[in-house]
This record gives sequence, C-alpha cells and structure tokens, in this order.
Amino acid sequence: ANAIPPQWALSELKAALTAQGASVRVESLIADAKPEEFCVVVGAMNSPVAKKVFAAKKIIAPTEAEALVLVQGEAEGRMALLTAGADARGLVYALTELADRVACLQTTRTALEFGEPVIERPASRTRSVMRGFNSEVEDKAWFYDRDCWRAYLTRLVYSRLNRMNFTTGMGYNSASGITDGYLLFPYPFFVTVPGHDVRAKGLSNEERTRNLEMLKFIGEECVRR
Repeated sequence: ANAIPPQWALSELKAALTAQGASVRVESLIADAKPEEFCVVVGAMNSPVAKKVFAAKKIIAPTEAEALVLVQGEAEGRMALLTAGADARGLVYALTELADRVACLQTTRTALEFGEPVIERPASRTRSVMRGFNSEVEDKAWFYDRDCWRAYLTRLVYSRLNRMNFTTGMGYNSASGITDGYLLFPYPFFVTVPGHDVRAKGLSNEERTRNLEMLKFIGEECVRR
C-alpha cells in the first residue's frame, strides 16, 4: 500500500470523495479512525487484517496478479470496507474502482457500500492500447500537452489497461516522396548519437531536447501509476 502506484490511486479516491463533499483523513492505523467515521482499510491480500476478514466471510482470496477484493467486514473490532489487492497493481485497480464509483454515484455512502463481496481477477494478462504519433501537424499539440497525458494515462488505469504502446511515424512503402516524416525514424528527433553525424533536417537542438523531455515525462507518469 505504501508503493508509489497505490499511493497515487489513494489520492484519486481521496479527490473523488472530497469532490462529493466528504471529509477524508488518511491514517496508518485502524485504531486512529473515529467511531463515527466510515473506515476504508487499504492493504495487501495477505495482510493480517485481510486474512481475518476473508476467514469470517469464508472468502478464498485470489492470488493471481492484479486481482482485487472489495468486501465489508469487521476489522479490529469495527466495521470497515476492506480494499485489498494481490499486488500493487491489483490494489491500484481496487482503489480506482472505488474512486470511479464515488464519481458516478450520487451519494458517497452508496458508492462505498457492498452487499456482496467483489472479487475480480484479470481474464487476460496483457491488456494494451496503442497511441500513435503520425503527423507533425495534428499530433504535436497532444504530444506536448502534459495535462492531456496525465488524463489519458489515468483513464487507461481506470479502464484496467496495463500496457501503452507509443508508436512513432506513419508507415510507408517507400522512403521517397515522404511529406510528413516527423518521428518516422525516431532517434534523431530525441537524441544525438556519438560518432554518427545524423540529424533531422530543420529540427533545432531545443526541440530535440523538448521531445526527449516529453518521453521522460511520459515514462515517469506511467511508473507513477
């Protein structure tokens, strides 16, 4: 739960709850929650608290990668909503599932109440989407838009896609007569290669540096989620 991606997902849930008018506190111990507060317990599937809730509810916890469980039960003497994942990504999906429910339902309490346990495991290990840069004219705007990337990558996580393939350059049958070749052969648009005098015609050093910075930003945002 303390890994970077679950902490990011926890911030998503907190933002969704706050947007609905709820007052939210994050505590490290269940005992620190006040008796009148609704308690959401976030942790690993094999944590002591989770094991006790599963035993009481007669739940066989899934062990597959990215699996999740959402179940109401007694945790350390009080009722709570257990949000558990088989791994960090499973916990991310559990938390974003809650955040999505909170954002879509009219009342926060309804979104956090479960009459039956929710136990989910992925049907496919790899779930991927391709994002292609094909046109300098049409694609530069979104490529440089950091807010666009944050929203896009967040939507992929909420949709439980665990891969994003960033492709560059439009495919051609021939290397002659190309009118839009930006990123067609990508490396000169991002880096200089020692010992090789190769560069993209008309591309400034500043733009090349900016392109590389965007790639780094996209990678960092992927890791964060």
